[in-house]
Amino acid sequence: METSILARLIDFLHFLTAASFGLCVVSWIGESDLSAQDNWPNWRGPQNNGASLTASPPTQWNASSGILWKSPIEGEGSSTPIVWDQQVILLSALKTDKTDPDSSALAAFSMDAEARFRSGSTLQETEGPKTRRAPGIARIVEASDLHLGGRDSSRNDISGGKRPTNVYKFLVSSFDLRTGAKNWQVSVVEDVPHEGGHETNNFASCSPTTDGKNIYVFWGSRGIFCLDMQGQLLWSSDLGQKYTRSQFGEGASAALHGSTLIVPWDHESESYIAALDTENGDLKWKTGRAERTTWATPVIVEVGGQTQVIMHGRVVRGYDFRDGTLLWECGGQTENPIPTPFVYQKNVIVMSGFSGAACYSISLSSRGTVSSNSDSIRWTYPFNTPYVPSPTLYQEKIFFLVENQAMLTCLDANTGKPVYARKRIDGLSDIYASVGAADGKIYIVDRSGTTAVVDAGESGEVIATNRVAEDETFDASPVFVNDRLLLRSNKHLYCIGKPN
Repeated sequence: METSILARLIDFLHFLTAASFGLCVVSWIGESDLSAQDNWPNWRGPQNNGASLTASPPTQWNASSGILWKSPIEGEGSSTPIVWDQQVILLSALKTDKTDPDSSALAAFSMDAEARFRSGSTLQETEGPKTRRAPGIARIVEASDLHLGGRDSSRNDISGGKRPTNVYKFLVSSFDLRTGAKNWQVSVVEDVPHEGGHETNNFASCSPTTDGKNIYVFWGSRGIFCLDMQGQLLWSSDLGQKYTRSQFGEGASAALHGSTLIVPWDHESESYIAALDTENGDLKWKTGRAERTTWATPVIVEVGGQTQVIMHGRVVRGYDFRDGTLLWECGGQTENPIPTPFVYQKNVIVMSGFSGAACYSISLSSRGTVSSNSDSIRWTYPFNTPYVPSPTLYQEKIFFLVENQAMLTCLDANTGKPVYARKRIDGLSDIYASVGAADGKIYIVDRSGTTAVVDAGESGEVIATNRVAEDETFDASPVFVNDRLLLRSNKHLYCIGKPN
């Protein structure tokens, strides 16, 4: 639809607002159409950092006041919703009564499928939507000896719980942002998961992404799916199975730029990062990675006329978006990297917090191996970093939690110096949801659904503490669109705002 002059003016004003916060020194991929600012196109939002520069969500609510609508979710999941043009899209996995009578046969089929993927062959097509299997390795620009962990298809789950025997339906659902009514729901695949997952994980913990034309779902071992905005499956691609560390399960999401979907595939076998064509799911390039399992989502950014893909890991790496060539790498992160990196000016800020603490600000002009004493490292902060929740960048400050705890640290994004550290947020407990920001406030949601609203200024004052439900689990991150806040639990999707 052709954009009106008024809409273009509004979008330009949004651009000026962003510039005033110093966040437009680099160009975020996916924001060439500034209408994305009034949507939430991926799990970390239009700025790719959990912040909205245009939304004005409510500050106070409870179970009986401020909830505009509440819609039940079929199946379970912790997928953060995305929003485009009044559609709220989320993922869930529905356990069925059907069982697999021979799990060993399933494992054999899966391993056979993975072997065929690596050899470049294509599975015979069946009835229904066209399924494309990405071809074999198109390009590997790192070392080829990348097998970092043995894979035993017959092993029992150790840390990840008992391997499922029931078939799950993997559902993509659309809700109306205005009313909460379900627009459509489709099952893109039915499968028996090959790993049980951590007791706090589930089979729908990744999030979709959209460009407003199609919806792209990277569901890891379940496949990659492209749907139009009406829920029609256009294509699917199967990359085989991931084997996660301690069988904790999967959770990374894909990143989108133009006609390319960037897919992370770090696990206990051959890890890589790949680029798929959004038109048909074909493989554009694939680059091996000397990494074990990570759960971080790639970030795509343009700086200095070059587009880079930034991927977290024990070693953080920047790749050339065009062909997957490794541009730079920097070690120093902890095990089990989860938080998604973000970009501030011409630097990428990356942190991890399992069995240690690391936070680096690394220049995007880096090349080669970046050492700890390199000028490419602008600053470091080796304290109080998060394990699961990603940080947010807002008003030139970085906000993040200590591990999964309700203690907030705020850093100056320019210097890395703390504004305050380990500030206790009373009323909250364990937290998996990532930190969000909008309208001069920081939003922190714990696993019980209690949300603290904190002043984004230097005081870090808690403005309000709100709760919407009992006996529900909230692991999805908060979403801000216009004057509304979306919270997703394992049972319901909540829309919080002021009545029209």
